[in-house]
Amino acid sequence: MDDIFLPDETDDSVGVDVEFERASIAHEQVDEREHGHPSGLAASDYVKITFGRFVELVANHSFEEVVERNKNEDVVMTTNLLTDLANARRFSPNTRGPLMILGGILLGILFGYFLF
Repeated sequence: MDDIFLPDETDDSVGVDVEFERASIAHEQVDEREHGHPSGLAASDYVKITFGRFVELVANHSFEEVVERNKNEDVVMTTNLLTDLANARRFSPNTRGPLMILGGILLGILFGYFLF
């Protein structure tokens, strides 16, 4: 491929045919061992996503093994987000409701048995 050099628009030579300069692109030979990929690009270990996408990933997947495997990884976030997470109410499933209903049914059966 060739590089195309465009002339400056402020030239006074209006109406004159413009010639382009052609120059070949120099391909540098990059050692694969240096970057780890045949293309010679060094890929980053980090990715940037929005917090909403992160929450969707956590909410929709089983993550216990992932947390155990990566519990010492660093997480970079803003102080406002960390404060909001720390102040958010803790999610705890309400397991007393079904137990109260079951207890009431059993107590009612026992009370009815003794009454009749």
